[in-house]
Amino acid sequence: MKSLQRQGCYKLHQITKFITGNIIGHPYLLIKAKKSTRIINHCLSEVSIRTVSTASIHHRKYVTVLLSAIQGTKYSNGHRGWLFKQSVKLFSTDTMCENQSDVKELSKLWTKKFEEIGVSEPQTSAELIIAHALGKKMMHEVPTEYTVDLSTNLVIQELCQRRLQRVPVQYIIGEWDFHDLVLKMKEPVFIPRPETEELADFVCDYIRSNNLQNGKFLDIGCGSGAISLHVLNSFKTITGVAIDKHNHACDLTKENARNLGLNKRLNVYQIDIFQKDTVEKLQEYLPFDVVISNPPYIPTLDIDNLEPEVERNYWTVLLSTIQGTKYSDGHRGWLNKQSVKLLSTGTLFENQSDVKELSKLWTKKFEEEGVSEPQTSAELIIAHALGKKMLHEVSPECTVDLSTNLVIQELCQRRLQRVPVQYVIGEWDFHDLVLKMKEPVFIPRPETEELADFVCDYIKSKNLQNGKFLDIGCGSGAISLHILNSFKTITGVAIDKHNHACDLTKENARNLELNKQLNVHQIDIFQKDTVAKLQEYLPFDVVISNPPYIPTLDIDNLEPEVERYESRDALNGGKDGLDVVRQILYLAPQFLSVGGQIWLEVYLDEPEMIKELVKENKSIKYLTTLKDFTKRDRFCVLQVQ
Repeated sequence: MKSLQRQGCYKLHQITKFITGNIIGHPYLLIKAKKSTRIINHCLSEVSIRTVSTASIHHRKYVTVLLSAIQGTKYSNGHRGWLFKQSVKLFSTDTMCENQSDVKELSKLWTKKFEEIGVSEPQTSAELIIAHALGKKMMHEVPTEYTVDLSTNLVIQELCQRRLQRVPVQYIIGEWDFHDLVLKMKEPVFIPRPETEELADFVCDYIRSNNLQNGKFLDIGCGSGAISLHVLNSFKTITGVAIDKHNHACDLTKENARNLGLNKRLNVYQIDIFQKDTVEKLQEYLPFDVVISNPPYIPTLDIDNLEPEVERNYWTVLLSTIQGTKYSDGHRGWLNKQSVKLLSTGTLFENQSDVKELSKLWTKKFEEEGVSEPQTSAELIIAHALGKKMLHEVSPECTVDLSTNLVIQELCQRRLQRVPVQYVIGEWDFHDLVLKMKEPVFIPRPETEELADFVCDYIKSKNLQNGKFLDIGCGSGAISLHILNSFKTITGVAIDKHNHACDLTKENARNLELNKQLNVHQIDIFQKDTVAKLQEYLPFDVVISNPPYIPTLDIDNLEPEVERYESRDALNGGKDGLDVVRQILYLAPQFLSVGGQIWLEVYLDEPEMIKELVKENKSIKYLTTLKDFTKRDRFCVLQVQ
């Protein structure tokens, strides 16, 4: 929405009438204006739009993006669409990290903060988080005087804030070591302890001593798959079956198996051994040579009496007494006293055991707290906890067990903190693809689905199915992966300045088995060696980008509801919103063959500004502007000549 500060109130009727006439669902008008609230309210009342908030927001240190006008119910065929009013928060750029630009000082700062709050293993926690944000495993891999840029500082601050909330480091950095393996870790899956490494070793010794290298094992309660994967990694001919009652644990075991190239020898099933058909479900694999399990074994009374330090995010487990410094050779060992919290089984859902009642309960809670799309949020979270995509796939009378209730409560608590549902459930739809979503990587919007469609139409019309494209600012990889999924012979290069975005693009490409067609590189296009780094791929046929395009002033004045967790760099386009666009246009003639096209998604009034930019540029021609689903100018098409 164009700023009323620039447009003036004389256009307010025109703008509001457009919204009520063209936007699906219940419009949410975001206004930046110098006019008084009384005048604005009068104008809005004539078209039945209510002013939600007029709070002063001049000093907010957050960032948001244009609100989506699409309801979560827009799409059919199981596509979750987009949740209205869900945009994002920039971590506060206050003094916490403003003047702490080198690794050594940052480590001291956060170690001190952790000590003050009583976080266990304060120094180890700080070092592991900082190393992770810098794309390393251990802090000693980073020079102590290494300068950390602001955007990485912001990531470190957000991750450390989670540690201050007693979230285990394993969940924060999303991985952990188990012997020689690096395993993905995700809430609420149980984090393997060092005692379990010993169990895995004893099992391997048994297999070796009894010549069972060609045998079969069963892992009951597989969690992250740690035991199974260590056994498979130790014996190249053994096979295994891993079972767990929870879908999220099975998914994580499968993901870890794929990442380690061990998935062909491991079958993973969601099975509750208390169900009568357990043996029947495993019949084709019987008999096994070994059964292994690290089951839940804490007596309930002991759980109720654990120390406050062990409060964490999910089920409670036996405390480890091993310090994080136990291991050498880069193994991160175990952080002392890090176990997990059993969530309260109080009145919140004590008597709410079926899906229908749970959905009503959380919808009401979200409404009370002012969470946008309360019903859709509740339904998606509950469906996710039950291993489904949409709630209509689950019977309303389906009984939800206590452990799943605990997961739902924890995920809904995150939604109450205004965390976007996409981050809460860890995935989202982009056309026919289901992509992993992780903080702080930018969440693709529905407009970007349109951009991807336009580019595919262009590729088809120009017979570029065997060509090459460049995706600048790839984020989660959404645009690249949609194109690759549409044309099986095209190849692409996706670049982003942030390591976490590149990692997520790679993960999504692997999950969709499109990684062989896509090369991903961490490249900042403002660096002088950008063209040299891409030399082996030149020239490209198409350059695509959904760059940061929100003007800085608009970022500073958006409403509180849109404060979320995405990266500022993915949104802030500079003073006029065109800083990154200018750099793309500068580099495009070096990237593209003659006749090659540039496709951009931009802010509302920027197409005309971009036309002016290229008027004096003889190497680039502005071809056309395309509208988005709300009939607004959104996409620019240019050509190298």
